[in-house]
Amino acid sequence: ELGEWASEFIDINAVPEDDGSDGNMGRPIRLTEDQVWQLGMEELEKGSQFDPDRAVFHQNPDDGSTETEEPVEKKIGVPLYTNPCVTSMPSATVLHNPAGAPIRRDSVIVIIRHGKTQHNKLGLFTGWEDAPLADEGIEEAKQAGRLLKMHGFEFDVVYTSWLSRALETALYVMDEMDALWLPIIKTWRLNERMYGELTGLSKQMVKQRHGEKQFKAWRRGYNVRPPAVSSFSQHYPGNDPRYQKYLKDRRISFRESVIRSIEKGSPVIHRKLPKTESLKDCMDRTIPYFKERIAREAVDQGKRVLISSSENAIRGLLMHLCEIPEEEITGLEIP
Repeated sequence: ELGEWASEFIDINAVPEDDGSDGNMGRPIRLTEDQVWQLGMEELEKGSQFDPDRAVFHQNPDDGSTETEEPVEKKIGVPLYTNPCVTSMPSATVLHNPAGAPIRRDSVIVIIRHGKTQHNKLGLFTGWEDAPLADEGIEEAKQAGRLLKMHGFEFDVVYTSWLSRALETALYVMDEMDALWLPIIKTWRLNERMYGELTGLSKQMVKQRHGEKQFKAWRRGYNVRPPAVSSFSQHYPGNDPRYQKYLKDRRISFRESVIRSIEKGSPVIHRKLPKTESLKDCMDRTIPYFKERIAREAVDQGKRVLISSSENAIRGLLMHLCEIPEEEITGLEIP
């Protein structure tokens, strides 16, 4: 009797309608951020690489639910270099972080190029000249620190060069990550490539004066060295007090020692410092340091490493780490 009475008011065969409260037909509301997080954690537990910024969702026409779809890769000339050395994170190395992205606990190397300098803005060859960061470069470094923190990166040690722009970049990144207390190891072996007589010159002027082919060979060539500076040039690092006093891991130059001794009127010991370098010369100092110090003392010990350096030092490191062929390294740009 009760059922007959209720049927006068309710059509049990009618298609259910949304009650208008949430527009979700009675199903629990799930936000895209929640879906990204859940999918990311599932992928990380499987040991797969997941990029939360590239997760794409579409609506299922059958039930209104959302599914992920693979993002379409944009074809480029050298696809190997889009993400040269990214590997998946085992689940045991991921620490759940309710306040943000999962914290990465695995041994990882993050390499960043210094922020923009006034020399970069003017289009000058910088090399070993100690140009500080411009205002834009400071903001770029801070933004890099915020992004690293947002994506769950933490570090145990920082390596950088003796050049102010690389050191400043590292400090701004660490400040944004609340990690100024981290140990910083500075080495001249992570310095930018020494550009010889091109140091401080306009790239456009060099291109106009010497031609496009020679300009590219000097700037991007693997074995080509620009013209060398003299022993008394302001751009020769042997005239910089920091290298005279603190650089000890180079052999003694007999010729330079004689020249300096005659100039000073007393015996002077002078180390052999570069007056110009090709990319290969730059790699001859960066790669051994990476293998013997960074890899052996940090990476192999499970530490998370941040390297802040300059364009050509980074190009050399990537050529080594990613096995980039010599004939293709000229096309590798470091933003």
